[in-house]
Amino acid sequence: MFGLFKKKRITLEDQINTLNELGISLETNISIDYLFEHFDREEYEQDPYYTLLIVMGGEFGNEKDELVIVSNDVWHFDMECVEDEDIYAELANKMIILAKGKLPLQNIKSMVDHDHEVAWFSFELYNKEYNWELQYNYDWFDIGFVEKFSDLCSELQLEERYIFLNLEQDCIISFCTLDQYNQLNKLMKYKFEFMA
Repeated sequence: MFGLFKKKRITLEDQINTLNELGISLETNISIDYLFEHFDREEYEQDPYYTLLIVMGGEFGNEKDELVIVSNDVWHFDMECVEDEDIYAELANKMIILAKGKLPLQNIKSMVDHDHEVAWFSFELYNKEYNWELQYNYDWFDIGFVEKFSDLCSELQLEERYIFLNLEQDCIISFCTLDQYNQLNKLMKYKFEFMA
């Protein structure tokens, strides 16, 4: 009788297929065997989608010291990452990749001045200059940076926005439509925020 209420296990393969339908795909050179180098099947299927998204959003080194990108559709990183003065320029490049060509920013510059406790980010887009003042919080990433990118999407009247899952020490970011976001959140125990 209690078996009737047992939650159906979602296989790793089904998770990959479902995320693919929502626009979050593995790079073509990434196999399931590669995913098993990070977690075993039990861990992926015990917490469906969450563990997979963490691995898909990561950047790893291989035995040749080459960077391995698991997916360009999702990004997972430690938010205690603001050390270099030009870190926001580096982070912006990842945001641009997530947008799949819809945000062709140019002349990107950023500065984190730890002595004066200030941070800013500037760029050009479609012959317009943008200068964003960012919140300085020592070595912690300013979540407002993602909000500003979503505001930019709104200004350009794009259908997509950035979605953000705050995991306190780390986070997951992706770029999708409101419909894709709603479908993704139905699958997840932890809920993304649609940065609109």
